[in-house]
Amino acid sequence: NENAQTASQASVKLQLSEQLNEQLKERHQKEIKELKEALKAKEAALAEALDRAKNTAEARRGEVEAKQAVEAELAAEREKVEQLMSAASSSGANEAETAATLQREADHRQRLQQEQERNKVVLELFHKQQV
Repeated sequence: NENAQTASQASVKLQLSEQLNEQLKERHQKEIKELKEALKAKEAALAEALDRAKNTAEARRGEVEAKQAVEAELAAEREKVEQLMSAASSSGANEAETAATLQREADHRQRLQQEQERNKVVLELFHKQQV
């Protein structure tokens, strides 16, 4: 009779142990699923952040290239003005013509500077939109 009772208790313990193991297995599977979903969400967020960083870097490169182009053009214009001034002083060219040419060069230089400022504003707006 004691053997039957011990066997019955062992059977109950075994069933409880199996149920507990099954519950733990289900809980672990659920936790694993949640962790995988969280990982996917983090990967997506990181990919998006990386894309934003790449776009910002490209915009900055474009800004630097535009600035360098305008600066090179301004340098070329300064060189032209200096050459004209040198030629005018050495050859005794017509002062009115020289003044008009210098004014045109100065106007052109001013337009280039305004264009550079507009480019800067546009790029700043672009950066703000990226953020």
